[in-house]
Amino acid sequence: MGRMDLSGRAALITGGKRIGAAVAEHLARAGADVALTYRGSKADAEETAEVVRGIGRRAQVIRADLSLEEDCGRVVDDVVSAWGRLDVLVNMASLYRSVSVDELTLADWNAQMNVDLRAAWLCAQAAVPHMRRLRGGRIINFSDWLAASRRPRKRTSRSRGGSGRPETSSASVSSIGPTIGSRSRRRATSFFSTQGRS
Repeated sequence: MGRMDLSGRAALITGGKRIGAAVAEHLARAGADVALTYRGSKADAEETAEVVRGIGRRAQVIRADLSLEEDCGRVVDDVVSAWGRLDVLVNMASLYRSVSVDELTLADWNAQMNVDLRAAWLCAQAAVPHMRRLRGGRIINFSDWLAASRRPRKRTSRSRGGSGRPETSSASVSSIGPTIGSRSRRRATSFFSTQGRS
């Protein structure tokens, strides 16, 4: 497979830590300018942005709370306002929490869904018109490997205060809802077309 060429393209990654940082570097090396969102980890996002700039590409860091509908639209608008286009959206924002099933509250559930699932949909919805204007684009949704592993996460160490009850996490909660064009974080991502229907 040939090397991906994203010269002159603009990418937005919701999250600039851990795997998001690696994705940002990969996209930059392929020629893309990269925007990163963060909620509380500004230093990590700035560090990733410096890596992108060091490769010779433009980078911007945008603070956003993607549990809020207005912030999902704003981050897309910010990228388009700065660079005039958006070609790639990578939805990676997620809450990393571990709560036992019997202790999970409706507020916990809604908080997880609002970031892991709803934000991906809202960001995609905001991005699609800009991608259609360019006659194409790519939207990649990441989910955690645990959902694909089919292995429940359990508290098994009673010596550390564990109860042995099943836990939920960002991985398992996210896997309950629908996903579009997504795979495990440890597998290749897939895409869906943003072009208009014929």
